[in-house]
Amino acid sequence: MSNDKLTMKILEAIIKKVNRNLVGSVCLIIFFLCSCANDNVQQFKSEGSIIGQDFRKCVCCGGWEIVIDGTTYHFDKLPSNSGINLDTEKFPINVKLDWTIDTTSCKWIVISKIIKE
Repeated sequence: MSNDKLTMKILEAIIKKVNRNLVGSVCLIIFFLCSCANDNVQQFKSEGSIIGQDFRKCVCCGGWEIVIDGTTYHFDKLPSNSGINLDTEKFPINVKLDWTIDTTSCKWIVISKIIKE
């Protein structure tokens, strides 16, 4: 085997190894970029629709009405950092939210976290 052929085989082997390492590195970079892309996505317990204020005068009435999974609940306020102003919004407002049942009243909930969809 001549020196030229040997040199060519060595260069081909080096290029193949570099290409494999390059492809592997690019795949790793893409994997890390994709896995970091969803870090800022907020997860919520439910989706709902705030349908407006309840002006009725009864024991279980008043506040604001929200429909979650087909059930209408009432709430009296949103978290201060929600960015939603119920006095100026147009209804219905589709939202994602975390909430718990207020055990001291009928069908009232306490909203701990909420964003507009």
